[in-house]
Amino acid sequence: MPLIIERVTDEHGNPIANGGETTSSKLTLSGKTTQANQQLEIKNGETLITQSTSDGNSNWDALARGLASGQYAFYAQAGNETSARWQVTVN
Repeated sequence: MPLIIERVTDEHGNPIANGGETTSSKLTLSGKTTQANQQLEIKNGETLITQSTSDGNSNWDALARGLASGQYAFYAQAGNETSARWQVTVN
């Protein structure tokens, strides 16, 4: 399985679709890595947003805090592997 972002939720647990909008400045990104206990970074462009480590089942969650208003194209990166972008607009 490739490195993926499966879902993004706001601070209340409400899902935010890829290409969606939110007023929340704190988001949780969740997904899967290619292997268990793998370290990964969540980025927007070249900017590091947060870091996480997958669990024994290759699942991960990462909290992005203090997001300013604007457009984001989040992606996960683990080593040389990157996920597809998940686009969110924070209003």
